[in-house]
Amino acid sequence: MIDFLRGRIPIRMRLTLWYVLLMGITFTAFSFYLIFRFQNSLQDAIDSSLQITVSKTIAALDEEDFIETGKLTFDHKAQTQSVSDDFAMRILSAEGEVWDAYSASESVSGWGGVEAQFSTQQDEWRIYSQPVFDSNDQTIGWVQAARSLRSV
Repeated sequence: MIDFLRGRIPIRMRLTLWYVLLMGITFTAFSFYLIFRFQNSLQDAIDSSLQITVSKTIAALDEEDFIETGKLTFDHKAQTQSVSDDFAMRILSAEGEVWDAYSASESVSGWGGVEAQFSTQQDEWRIYSQPVFDSNDQTIGWVQAARSLRSV
């Protein structure tokens, strides 16, 4: 069958078909590469944003409040992160008890453990956890921030 077609299709047409096929494969592979790179850069941007937000929040926490009340809480008036449905934060005790929550924390299903720095829950939320230390370098709690991946 192929020998029959070789005799009937001119060499120019066969070369053109091969070029079109190779160009199609090249463009498809390059498109997948670009999508993969773009998705990774978006996730890196989300990770950086979560790290910065948690670090700023930890820096703003007051150890004196912890000494007085036995809990860490957000200063909700000083929060720079706008309230939205795609962002949530919470403060946990060293044992995992929720002390305070900010924004859409109830929307995040399964925050996960506090030992991992980054985690992804059901491909919907990217979560960053960081410990809070006292002046004696003892872990007194954890701050977790989550951002929705729906837009990504």
